[in-house]
Amino acid sequence: MDQGVQQALAHDTLIDITTTGRKTGRQYRKELAFHVTDGRLYLTGRPGRRGWYANLLANPDSSFT
Repeated sequence: MDQGVQQALAHDTLIDITTTGRKTGRQYRKELAFHVTDGRLYLTGRPGRRGWYANLLANPDSSFT
């Protein structure tokens, strides 16, 4: 993982992820919480539909801000 990314993750707990819709091809942006445990990054969202996760599985090319 890039050192700049590691530093940013050490100081915040929210991240924006932009994924491509698996059916529409449109870009979607979602705010998620994340946690780093034992060097692994875990993303979590609010309870309910997980469209961002299905989109990420279908098209892993995404961006985080």
